[in-house]
Amino acid sequence: MSDNSIQLTASQITNAEELPASKDNEISSLLQQLIDGENSFNALAEEHNKLAAALSEKDAELAQLKQSLDTESRHRLEQAVAYEQLKAETAMKCEQLAVKEASLYKQIMELQNNAGTNISAASQASLRNIPKIPSFDGQPISFNRWIFGVDELFTNYPGLSDFQKRILVVDSLKGEARSWYDVEPDRDIDNWDNLRQSLSKHFGGAESLSMALDKIYTMRLTEKSDFNSFIHQIRQVIATPGIGTSQS
Repeated sequence: MSDNSIQLTASQITNAEELPASKDNEISSLLQQLIDGENSFNALAEEHNKLAAALSEKDAELAQLKQSLDTESRHRLEQAVAYEQLKAETAMKCEQLAVKEASLYKQIMELQNNAGTNISAASQASLRNIPKIPSFDGQPISFNRWIFGVDELFTNYPGLSDFQKRILVVDSLKGEARSWYDVEPDRDIDNWDNLRQSLSKHFGGAESLSMALDKIYTMRLTEKSDFNSFIHQIRQVIATPGIGTSQS
């Protein structure tokens, strides 16, 4: 058997001895890199999870905001629809109220017209049965007899209203008397008592004149009468208060 021994140098032996240590170092380095990579992965995974959780939270907030917005939009839409319905109902009620008001106003006007017509017809029917008052043209000398006839007529017809009395009297006023009435203040002719008082005040001063004329007509001048005495008596009659005075 041949002797085939391998001759190794010292450097080779040294290198051979150092090789396992180098491999161990390399393996340790790779293991450290693996550990560092795993730690980095874990850190990234943790950061990813945090970001995912934050994103999920934001998504939840966004979903909640969207839901709130949808709810608010739906609520506003319901309010708008309710408002339009209320406005339509209000407009309809206003229209119905206007129709009722117009109908009621028409009924009131018809009732007033009917009442006025009935009162006017009743007044006319009542006045047709009453003798007409003789006309008075404003001559003071005839006032006393005229107003006496008016008073007598009203006494015989006590059912006459104040308005009917004034209608009868005013209808009998002619000429100067009617002109006086047209310009007389309303407060002096607003009822029969005031109208009579105003008539007497304006035209009734001739009562003394009428009496004086009646007295003069009864006087006679005869052959035995003293002319101066006769004239004196006439002057006394004419001098009666109220004769010859101007009427206000």
